[in-house]
Amino acid sequence: MMEAVIKTGPQPGIEVADVPEPTAAAGEVLIEVESASVCGTDYTLADWTPGAAAWGSAFPLIMGHEYCGRVVALGEGVTTIGVGQRIAGESHVWCGSCPACRRDARHNCLNITIPGVNRDGAFTSLLAVPVSACFPLADQVGPEAVLFESAGVAMHAIQQAGEVQDRTVVITGAGPVGLFLVAELRALGAGEVIVLEPNQARRDRAAALGAVTFGADQVTDFVEHSRRSGPLGGAEIGFEVSGAPSAYEAMFSALGLESTLVSVGHSSSLVGVNISRDVNLRVINWKGVYGRRIWSSWEQLQDLVLSGRVDLGSFIEGEIKVNELPDQLGAIRQLPGKVIVRP
Repeated sequence: MMEAVIKTGPQPGIEVADVPEPTAAAGEVLIEVESASVCGTDYTLADWTPGAAAWGSAFPLIMGHEYCGRVVALGEGVTTIGVGQRIAGESHVWCGSCPACRRDARHNCLNITIPGVNRDGAFTSLLAVPVSACFPLADQVGPEAVLFESAGVAMHAIQQAGEVQDRTVVITGAGPVGLFLVAELRALGAGEVIVLEPNQARRDRAAALGAVTFGADQVTDFVEHSRRSGPLGGAEIGFEVSGAPSAYEAMFSALGLESTLVSVGHSSSLVGVNISRDVNLRVINWKGVYGRRIWSSWEQLQDLVLSGRVDLGSFIEGEIKVNELPDQLGAIRQLPGKVIVRP
């Protein structure tokens, strides 16, 4: 048996319980979890918000989908990875045979499963996953590997935005993914990065990374600054990361003509948008992001980490044990960075 954070049913709350140890089936590897971290989806499931049922979770469920670890056993037929290899987990477990996978959109696999969401996850000691969901880590990568999954979302968003060098960028929401965006944009040579974020600690972190920051009571200043900074009456690229429907009004007001908007945060309710005024007449290119592009987002991120241009380790706020997570969840969600959860 092993200790795990589980969700027992479709209602608020998570708890610690002893669960059976998994084994690696054909095509799978058994991972000894080094560490995991908490994501917004974990809060959605823990709180059992109105959108939580859409994930199709079966209970009891071991939670946790951001993780890194070491391969300790191979299932039948696994030849592409060896015992002892450190990996970071791709949480979008893809089938490889559906039309999306065949079109290199494996992050949007039509048969997708996600550890900690609709299959057992990583807030425990051992995890069995398909070998296809494992990103082999370079030897030089340290404990920051646990952040590759979430920092990879930011990298995918940048890939969707296109060329960022010297571009004026606005970001609404400076939680962990928003902060990863700031760091990665600066590493890739973006121009001015302007952030709107209500949380003072997150604004301070964004400013330390080189962003110009504005609080919730400074929306007018945020918009005016963005309009002055961009060449066509506003920012050239926008990343909406908060998921707050109200953020879109500020975002569209801050964007310039012919700009690109990438929506990263998942909104829990409908977003009101004046399509003619805010999109068509200004020729806004609006894109969405779900997960990471497999494997280019991972490879580009690892290159930035290995070159020293992005220091993911600086985003680690501390660590707790798995059995402490239910009591610490509320405090963790207020932090600008990430807390490591260890078995």
